Amino acid sequence: MHDKFNKSIIFLSHILLLSFLIFFCSGWMLETNRASSVLIRDAVDDGSGMTDISWDSSEAVDRYRLSKKWNAVVLSFYGSANNITCSDVEVWGYTNGGSAKLLWIGSITCGNADDDSGLKIADTITTTSDYTAGGATLLDNGGNDRHATLRFDAAENSHIVVLFPTVSAGNWSCRITGY
Repeated sequence: MHDKFNKSIIFLSHILLLSFLIFFCSGWMLETNRASSVLIRDAVDDGSGMTDISWDSSEAVDRYRLSKKWNAVVLSFYGSANNITCSDVEVWGYTNGGSAKLLWIGSITCGNADDDSGLKIADTITTTSDYTAGGATLLDNGGNDRHATLRFDAAENSHIVVLFPTVSAGNWSCRITGY
């Protein structure tokens, strides 16, 4: 009787070990590694260079390809001077089929805090219209020279474009981080 019991325990421990190995060796885990922040739009002073955002337009260099591993993206905005505003920032997404879809419209204002390169960090973001799948989230928003960011679900999009159609003064840049 003890021999049969011992064989059962050994058999179950082998099954458990094999299941454990299959789980970890097959990559069946959620990958939410944080990607490095990447510049996707640099020193734009108005939207005139991006009047045609269709997939076949010549401005393809301004589309940023999102990683398939990302569950969400976080956009950070930077201006060339403090207290400048862009009142109609647009974030466009491209679905895997290639059609452009407006995701978010809002206003951004720079505070007095500098990033590592000397640009002023946007400390205030206001949503005008939100068309993202799960709703955009404003993080650390509300002025006081903090680093405000815009976060949204990246699942439906293969590429994004950020436009700054109306800039009061100076110029704007945008960085993206994926999770």
